[in-house]
Amino acid sequence: MLRKACTLIAVLVLAVLLVVPVTVGAASGGTIVGFAPMGIEEQIKAAVAKFNQQYPNWKVEISCAADYETKIKVALGAKAGFDVMWSGGSDYPQIWGEQGVLVALDTYIKQGNIKMYDVYEKAFVDELKYKGQQLLLPTDCFTYALWYNKILFDQAGVPCPAPDKSYSWEELLEVGKKLTRDTNGDGKIDVWGLSLLTPTWHIVQPWYNSCGAQILNKTGEKANGYVNSKKFIEFVTKYRDLIWKYQIAMPLNIPPDGDAWGIAWSNGFLAGKAAMHVSAPWMIPEANGQEEKHPELLKWATALPPHLAGNRPYSIGGTAGWGIPVTCPKDKRAIAFKLIWEIATGAGAEYWYEQGKMWTTKVGMKNFVAKNGDRVAGWVEASKYLVPMEQIGKMPWKSAVEPNMVKYISAAVVNRMDPTEACKQAAIAMDEAIAKYEASNL
Repeated sequence: MLRKACTLIAVLVLAVLLVVPVTVGAASGGTIVGFAPMGIEEQIKAAVAKFNQQYPNWKVEISCAADYETKIKVALGAKAGFDVMWSGGSDYPQIWGEQGVLVALDTYIKQGNIKMYDVYEKAFVDELKYKGQQLLLPTDCFTYALWYNKILFDQAGVPCPAPDKSYSWEELLEVGKKLTRDTNGDGKIDVWGLSLLTPTWHIVQPWYNSCGAQILNKTGEKANGYVNSKKFIEFVTKYRDLIWKYQIAMPLNIPPDGDAWGIAWSNGFLAGKAAMHVSAPWMIPEANGQEEKHPELLKWATALPPHLAGNRPYSIGGTAGWGIPVTCPKDKRAIAFKLIWEIATGAGAEYWYEQGKMWTTKVGMKNFVAKNGDRVAGWVEASKYLVPMEQIGKMPWKSAVEPNMVKYISAAVVNRMDPTEACKQAAIAMDEAIAKYEASNL
């Protein structure tokens, strides 16, 4: 999942903040084995080099592979000896916690006199806990914010939102109507207030969370009463109405099994055809490239996501982390913690700061802003409203939820199905898929 994001503040600041004394434990040397995904090899390499300066008697062998999750599960099943692991997604602490897979890190945090909230933004720490225990050290994350195009706001004479501004439903409609225009006088709308994505994944979670809704119960075992609840139907209705009733969002005339990414992002927001768009910071390089090529079309910045109901915004996050599996011998766990701390907050983090891709720590957040300017302040602000991505739980999200989100909920959003009926059918289909999965795993 994850992504599917800097100049350094000061080396001395990092040194004071991130160098942590850790009691190594009984073992005085050996090999630390681990698994991680492809794409973070250089981060690990930088951290291991720094780690080995302090602990030259320890050899580190971390295998980075596309199928790293399979390797982890096989090793856990076989109770094979491996000592550290990368875990993606803020839903994983619950999964690993229920299975008793990971060692709680609190003992080593206490030994090192680490103040986690001094190092990290609070939301990133808390979402990697299970029953109050820290199972993972945050290493990378994203939040969702409202992208907006300053050029289109200025042309419509609408004040740009502040980074900490979240439009209510009523405000969104008012601002969206002012931004939606026929600029060439041919009687057809050619600039919209919004570009929206079809609900094929968690990309609409900030919207439905603001209505007090969720797709499944917290353990991921039940859709009935959730995806077909009044609050979820309210979300689908309001989201659809932005396009078809109020006509302030670009129409999504796509195949029932399609995705509106190209329409909403490339042909919408980037092309200067939509003034607002809710998404993550993955696309900053593309947005910067477009702005450089076509400064007359795009000048972007961010604010908090809108909320369709209630009195607060929501932002989802996918905070990845490093942990210690129970297969790690007890006399190696303290040194294993030292290694993952170096990856998550030390030299490994410094590598990400330089790439502008990692901003989970407070130093990382400052570097993220230093590299990209105040325009990214909406994402930083959104970390205060972070909730874990709703996914996986005890059943596979992809087999039960995603296909039926496309089949039913997306059909309602593109105006091919009544929202109430769509949510009703989605609940039936999801529960059937969950039951089928459970039966196959008895």
